[in-house]
This record gives sequence, C-alpha cells and structure tokens, in this order.
Amino acid sequence: MFKHNRPWLAVLLVAVALLCACAPAAQTSPSPIPSADATESPVESPAESPEQSPAAQEESFAVLTDVLGREVVLAERPATIVSLTPTNTEIVCALGLSDLLVGVDAYSNYPASVEGLEKVGDYSGPNAESIVALAPDLVLAGDKLQQESIDQLSQLGLTVLATEVGTYDAVADSIRLVAQATGTQDQAETLIADMEARTQAVLEKTSSLAEEDKPSVYWAVSFGEYGDYTVGPGSFPDEIIRMAGGVNVSGESEFAWPMYSPEQIVADDPDLIIIPGDEAMKESFLATESYQTLTAVKEGKVYCVDGDIVSRPGPRLVDALEAVYAILHPEG
Repeated sequence: MFKHNRPWLAVLLVAVALLCACAPAAQTSPSPIPSADATESPVESPAESPEQSPAAQEESFAVLTDVLGREVVLAERPATIVSLTPTNTEIVCALGLSDLLVGVDAYSNYPASVEGLEKVGDYSGPNAESIVALAPDLVLAGDKLQQESIDQLSQLGLTVLATEVGTYDAVADSIRLVAQATGTQDQAETLIADMEARTQAVLEKTSSLAEEDKPSVYWAVSFGEYGDYTVGPGSFPDEIIRMAGGVNVSGESEFAWPMYSPEQIVADDPDLIIIPGDEAMKESFLATESYQTLTAVKEGKVYCVDGDIVSRPGPRLVDALEAVYAILHPEG
C-alpha cells in the first residue's frame, strides 16, 4: 500500500481536511485539493487593524497591501521574521535574509540552513504561543487557507503579511511583496530576472511545437490509500505541463486537484506519467496492479520530480519547469 513521505503531499492533504472535510472517504467523483486561488469556500473578513494617520504612515518603513487585500504597516525594517509556510521560507532565504529567520513551520526544509530553526507548528495549525514568544517583527503567512491563524496573530499584536499566490506568473509578485517588506527590492529584481529568463528559454523551445509533438501526461499526485488525485486547471503542475510542451490528460477537469479513477487513467493511457516524489513512490506506482496495462508503465516512461519544487509557489518553481521540460522533451 502506498505511503506518502513527502512534506508537499502532507500539505495538500491538510488542504483537503480544511476545505473538503465533509466529503465521503469513498468518493469517486472529482474532489478538489485547493490551491491558493482554487477554492470558493467562504472566508470571513480579516480583523480590522487600527487606523493610522497619513502622517504616521508616511513615517513608516513600508505600507503594503497583502494577497488578502489587508493593509499592513511596518514601522521599521524587520530584524526578525517567522515564516508559516515553506514557500515564504524559501523566498526569504533566496533574498539573502536567512539570518533574520527565528522560526519556521514544520514543513520548511529548504535550504538546509533552516533545519535548526525553531518549528512553530504546521501549515494548518501554527502555534500562536510559540510565535508570540519569539516576538518577531514580521510574520509571513500563506493565503486564505491560513486566515484563522492570520487573524489570531494579528489580534495578538503581531504584524502578519499574507504573501502566497496561485499562478506561475504571480510568483514574482509574491517575491516582490516580501522584498518590499524587508527592503530587498534590488535582490528581488535580480532573482526575478533570472527566473524570467529561464522561463522564457523553455517557452521559446515549446512555442513552435506541433500538437502531435506534445506528449500526453498524467500527474500522479497520490494513489493507493490516499486516492488517485491528479492536477487540473488552476494548479501549478497543470501550468507547468502546458508551459513545458505537454498535454495534461486531466486538463479539462472542473477542479484544480481532481480525484481520478484508475479506470479513467487506463482509458486516457497517457504517453508519460510524472510522480511528484521520490524513487520509492515511483516503485510503489509501478507495482500497483491497476496500472500494469498502461503504455507508459510498459515502456518505462514513468518519471519522478521533487514534490517540493512543484508545489511551492516560490523561486524554485522555475526549477520544476525545467525538470518537467527535460522529461517531456529529452532531446532538448
């Protein structure tokens, strides 16, 4: 039986628990694992922050509008930061600010320098007491999936900035938002320019591909006891498959993270199968009886990519694009 051992999958399953908890366990119709912008679940309005006079705002280090539409005022450049998501942790470190981090969420595992930092809870349950005890100047949160924690920490007097985005192109906006909050705009523009150049290099290779030269792809988010989840419109992997010159067999799904039956996978019979995980997960997939008739399994066209880089809307998403392109078009 398949066992997941990757932080990215744990985060996705947390999202299911948060927003799809009422769905029956044996459900066979599509059920979404929502991304930052893929859910329509109602969200309560964030708690209002005390109004500041225009003069007070002018004297502040930064006045920002985060991804939830909240106005966030920083009186001075933050000297200490707590990150509540792996994406924010990676952005902070990519901007050269790893020394400012005093606490991170349990799933932050990159770069290696963050491993020794205090863990302040997981994605769905940040530990407010631990975070308050660290007295950070700035708390970087995700999106509306962390709304309750954002409201709680704000009410406790902490400055919280929600930064996570829902599309590939918007990653640059997320990086710029963190940069504006930390005074590292020049570093951000250098980072973004490199990401855009690498992205454009892939797009130039795939823009002229004929449809018959675009392999069909099934993206196996999970399988076995966790259900056959895959990716649809509104998810990063779906964007990456298309940008890398492939066709997502579930690309017309109603959901960003649909549940797919083994029968449907067999009917689609994709040219390639990509598993966001390690070789052990790949071997588990190959050993699953219901997939033995797939052409991709018979021809050895089942590949794995790092699940972290394809699920975090941060600087390494371009690494995911390049890795998927190399799988889809090994000839270069």
